[in-house]
Amino acid sequence: MYKYLLLLLCIGSIISCQKDIEVQENLYSLLDIKEDEQYFSIPLDSVVTIKGKKGTELTLHSQDFELNGDDDLQLLLIELQDPMDFVMHNVQTVSDDKWLNSGGSYYIEVTQNGIAVPLKKEHTLKVKFPKITDQSMDLFKGKRSENGDMNWRKLEMSLDYKKYKTFLIRDTVVFDEFHTYKYGVDTYMNLPIVENKGLMSRKTSDILFKSIKVDTFLIVNDTIIGIDSEAKYVHSEIGNTSKMADSVLNLRDASIEEIRKLLKNQNSISNKLDSLKITWKIESQRLDTLRAKEKSLNEKIRLANQKQQLLLYKEIELATQGWINVDRFNEFQFNEEATLTITNDYIQYVYIVFDRTKTIVRLLVPFKKTIDIPVNEPFTLIAFNVLENGDAMGYKHTMELNNDINVQVEFTKVANSEVKKWLYQE
Repeated sequence: MYKYLLLLLCIGSIISCQKDIEVQENLYSLLDIKEDEQYFSIPLDSVVTIKGKKGTELTLHSQDFELNGDDDLQLLLIELQDPMDFVMHNVQTVSDDKWLNSGGSYYIEVTQNGIAVPLKKEHTLKVKFPKITDQSMDLFKGKRSENGDMNWRKLEMSLDYKKYKTFLIRDTVVFDEFHTYKYGVDTYMNLPIVENKGLMSRKTSDILFKSIKVDTFLIVNDTIIGIDSEAKYVHSEIGNTSKMADSVLNLRDASIEEIRKLLKNQNSISNKLDSLKITWKIESQRLDTLRAKEKSLNEKIRLANQKQQLLLYKEIELATQGWINVDRFNEFQFNEEATLTITNDYIQYVYIVFDRTKTIVRLLVPFKKTIDIPVNEPFTLIAFNVLENGDAMGYKHTMELNNDINVQVEFTKVANSEVKKWLYQE
């Protein structure tokens, strides 16, 4: 009798997994996740550096792989950074039932003639992953279970911060004795002082800039620039500033190109200062009457700054392909919790999404209808059903728990062509 019941249980489990896989295929067809797949060609006997749409940089040498022919290689790259990206691809941030905070999940696969080609023994591919969080992160390798859920195992390697050339630019107002004497009127000019701070990680530069109250920073290519645009009064004892006209720049009105030129000419500026034997004295007095009260840079610099914010971790060497996650174990583990219970008998997909930490957990209803949730932590409950006729039904609600709660999921129909849009909308 016991063996008979065990056999029925195994058969039921196999049927359930098969049905779950069919549901996944139906859901994936509605979400059109192939849009996230990026393909790149790697010619034989070449070293290629590739950059993904969301910032991932890979350097690959075709000879590092176990080739199966003479055709070029193909790289498949998927970059998941938004929490809804994870839901779309059914990628949970879980490591043996422990929740993870995610800093992005990435799929890397190299093929030749449609067949996956592994790396040769003791060979690697080089990767720089985007840094989208200030938290310290580790690397995890992902593997799917029979029902398609993802589980992550920590790799014995950590991510270090990439180091950038770092400059501090201080705006100053110079009392121009030369032109004051010439015109008989007190004359002032803006003169930025460039300080080369050497190589710094983003974290170190943040500490530096906060300590001196830098009001703006830019990231241009591999350079971090901190700008203190609150002008300080500077007095020149000699004051022949007419020779320095090409070094004068009002940082509040500067363009990105002007900032770059300023950095490029920093040595010549220093030489001019030395040749004029100017003694600089920084005073606390601020010439508010000579400065605009507006504290931010112009909109052009603002927009350029936003576009240049992408940071990368230091380059690492990976000896594996497949799913790689930039993660850390979740800070929720020791918080007070409340229990969320789904009262519906059966739902094909239920996700719990914590946007702040990019933590995504799937609830396998009906086998598991309850989950413990950290109190006072906002999350979004997302549920899907795909009917036999192919119609999509969805439920999405953002909440936070203070005590135990029962939720009856009330589905609404979502047009098949609008499922992806519905998922991402606020």
